[in-house]
Amino acid sequence: MNKIFQNSQPTSDLSKFEGLALEEAIDLLKAYMFQKRRATFLHDGVRVYFDPRTKEVFLFDHRAKRAKLEYSELKQWAICLQCGAKGFVEGDEPRFMNDTTCAACASIEPQTRRTSKRLLSHQKRKA
Repeated sequence: MNKIFQNSQPTSDLSKFEGLALEEAIDLLKAYMFQKRRATFLHDGVRVYFDPRTKEVFLFDHRAKRAKLEYSELKQWAICLQCGAKGFVEGDEPRFMNDTTCAACASIEPQTRRTSKRLLSHQKRKA
């Protein structure tokens, strides 16, 4: 496997966590320990991960649900499958309709979304 590609993948191998990432992982695990019952979006198979590309530390379960800390509170973290936007599912101004679709992409008509995807895939093939 290409070493550059291998080093940019999220990992649960603690030896690959950087100093600040380890501290954040500790805080995340402490929050999980105390807030586990309130974090109903997380289920079995919860692991801590570090993404060396984005420097993000997060919890991840067997159903691909993510959690991060926001002001010491464990919250569901989402990545839009349409546009790649990241953010918390709940909050003062929720940017996400659910854990896979941001509010902006949810407001786009389904036909427009399919057309946009086709255009993007066509542009990628051209490049």
